[in-house]
Amino acid sequence: MLAWLLDHPKFLSNPLYIAGDSYTGIIVPQIVQRIYDGLKSGIEPRLNIKGYVEGNPMTDKYADFNNRVVYAHRMGLLSDNLYKSTKVSCDGRYIDEHPQNAACQYDLERVSKCTEKIYMDQILEPMCSNENLLSLNVGENLTSLLLLQQYGCRDDNYLYSIWANNKIVQKALHVREETITEWVRCNESLMYYDFGMERTEAYAFNVQSTLHYHRSFTNNSCRVLIYSGDHDMVVPHLSTEEWIESLKVGVEDEWNLGLLRIK
Repeated sequence: MLAWLLDHPKFLSNPLYIAGDSYTGIIVPQIVQRIYDGLKSGIEPRLNIKGYVEGNPMTDKYADFNNRVVYAHRMGLLSDNLYKSTKVSCDGRYIDEHPQNAACQYDLERVSKCTEKIYMDQILEPMCSNENLLSLNVGENLTSLLLLQQYGCRDDNYLYSIWANNKIVQKALHVREETITEWVRCNESLMYYDFGMERTEAYAFNVQSTLHYHRSFTNNSCRVLIYSGDHDMVVPHLSTEEWIESLKVGVEDEWNLGLLRIK
């Protein structure tokens, strides 16, 4: 960022906001903190940091994942009886290991059964397969690609890998042939799943929570916008509301039509 601003000094005086969503809830606060640390230590050029923006941000991995069960019940994906039974048998801890607690294990299996076909990114959308897209020859035209798209499947909108691997596209972008490798949207080997799903050791979580960063920013003249979609089960808005409330910041406007403004 500093290197880019040195190359484009006309932007140095512009207000700077760092923004991201989802997993960048772990990354953005650390970047903001580094910027504030740099300002204190006198690093040049001085960045005109004004605040940050986060959407559906992962903030505390335990709370965010644990609240998925609470969220699933609130959205009618779990029955009252199942939720109450699971809450009691697991003592409200749904992602902990309970090897000696048969009742909790049984209830969690029932919870998983109820939610296994839910598309967690947007619970109203279908769970789709991208096998058709992966099998498409990148040399084929986009008309062929559109014919493979499934109605209502969000993943089918991610055409970047097919587009980026197209030889005509690469030539038009002057991509050097010696640098060309297969381009993929996500490196699946780095994916880490929890909440009853597979895990991989290829990626280690060494930052479990960024809540303390948010708490420290309340002492700075830092503007913050946190927004959440109410159909996201990956990072439920319930956990986001909880950690915002834990900051004990002043409320400017009470909850109204899905909006809550804080000072």
